[in-house]
Amino acid sequence: MVEILLVEDDLDLASTVSDFFEIKGFCCDHAIHGQIALNLITSHQYQVIVLDINLPKINGFDLCRKLREQGVDTPILMLTSKSSLEDKLQGFECGADDYLVKPFAMQELLARINALSLRRSGQVKQRTFSGIKIDEQQRCTSIEGNHLKLSPTEFNILKLLVSHAPEPVSRTCIQDNIWSEELPETDCLKVHIYKIRKELGRFGRADVLKTIKGFGFALKANNED
Repeated sequence: MVEILLVEDDLDLASTVSDFFEIKGFCCDHAIHGQIALNLITSHQYQVIVLDINLPKINGFDLCRKLREQGVDTPILMLTSKSSLEDKLQGFECGADDYLVKPFAMQELLARINALSLRRSGQVKQRTFSGIKIDEQQRCTSIEGNHLKLSPTEFNILKLLVSHAPEPVSRTCIQDNIWSEELPETDCLKVHIYKIRKELGRFGRADVLKTIKGFGFALKANNED
């Protein structure tokens, strides 16, 4: 099933588009502003992101640029009322793959989504930091060809840390992305971090996973301490 993230602050339009996608057999998540979108993208694997430009908190141009800087290569379709050539060029310069101006025909949106998702299906999504390779398609982690033995939760935590590396990730951000509304027991995150660090240690990478006192955790190469 094609999974789509719709980032749109117009609730009526978002509802209409989401319903249309679901009728067509897609799974559609909705974010009303950029910060929610960032949180969802770090914990989910979408085939296409449909992105408005005039958003609260983080506008679409800045969000698109930020995602590309973080290594997110999911196809992005900008869906916006901004129709000038300058706006379109700015969208592509920020990293957008396609650009559709409002008002639009649903069938045209569908055709563009299908084209982007087919392009995406042929790609293998991987992230690497300090020799730690995350294969999101196979949902596995390896170091120099050696597979790490991680639970699904531990894989998601490590994937989140790799996607932000070398920047730190707060405990709150990890909890919100991994467990959503069902907060874990007090020591649950601590236990998972311990197990991840122990598994990294089997291949000489334990010291890459840093605890940031009073904040959270980060992956840092040895020369970045």
